Amino acid sequence: MNSPLELYDREILLKINSLHNESLDWLMWQYSEIYIFLPIAFILIYFYYKRYQLKNTVALLVCCAISVAFTDISSNAVKHSVKRYRPTHNLEIKDQLHYVKNKKGEDYHGGKYGFFSAHAANTVGVTTLLFLAASWIPKRLRFLFYLIPFMIIYSRIYIGAHYPSDVLVGALDGVLFGYITFIIFRRYFFKSPLIPNA
Repeated sequence: MNSPLELYDREILLKINSLHNESLDWLMWQYSEIYIFLPIAFILIYFYYKRYQLKNTVALLVCCAISVAFTDISSNAVKHSVKRYRPTHNLEIKDQLHYVKNKKGEDYHGGKYGFFSAHAANTVGVTTLLFLAASWIPKRLRFLFYLIPFMIIYSRIYIGAHYPSDVLVGALDGVLFGYITFIIFRRYFFKSPLIPNA
C-alpha cells in the first residue's frame, strides 16, 4: 500500500513526464547527459584561477573530484541498501511513462534503483563547493550557479528516471558534501592569499 507522500511523489513525476514533445525530449536528454554542466564549472574555475594562485585552483579541482567521490559513493550505497526501483523499472507505472531515446535510439530506462539521484548529488555538490569558494561574487549572483543543476535535476524527472523525492534527497546530499568538501578545501588546501589587484 502506497503512502500519501509516495502517491504525491508519483503524481508529480507523471505530470512532469507528460509535458513532452520531440524538441523538449532532445533538450532534456542533453541536460540529463550531465556533460552540459562541465563547461559552466570550468568557466567558474577559470575565473577562480584569474583571481587566485594556480596551486589554489588545482586544489579546488581536486576538491571538486573529492566532492563527486563523496556524493557518488553515498548515492550508490543508499541505492543498493534501499533498493527502490526507478519509475522506469516500477511495474505499477512504467507503462504510463513517456520514454526518451538514448544515443542508440533506444528507450532510456537507467539502472534498476533510483533512490537517491547521483546526478543531483554530484552536480549540486560541486556547485555548492564553487558557490562557497567564489566568495568575491555577490551571493545573489552566486545563486544563479544552481540553474544548471536545477535543469539537470528537472531533466531526470522529465525522462522518468527519478521520482521528485530521489532528486530532492540527492540535492540535499550534494549540499552536505559540497559544504564538507569546502571546509576541507579551506582548512587543508587553501594556503595562499588573494593575488593583489586581481
